[in-house]
Amino acid sequence: NNFGKSMADIDRTLQLEPRHFGALSGLAQIMAVTGHKQSALEAWQRVLTIYPMMRSAQDQVGTLSEELAGEGI
Repeated sequence: NNFGKSMADIDRTLQLEPRHFGALSGLAQIMAVTGHKQSALEAWQRVLTIYPMMRSAQDQVGTLSEELAGEGI
């Protein structure tokens, strides 16, 4: 997996346009796949501040919130 290049592209995009929900979605997906659930949740939450009706982001926030709550038990 070449997440390094993807992350560099995402970082650059977010520097130019911090509200780019596509880049934030990509960031969230990479964070989730690499096991950084809290960072993924935060990225999805940022997506929802920009695009509140994005169903996949809503679903991911719910799923990750439940997973993180379960890990804290």
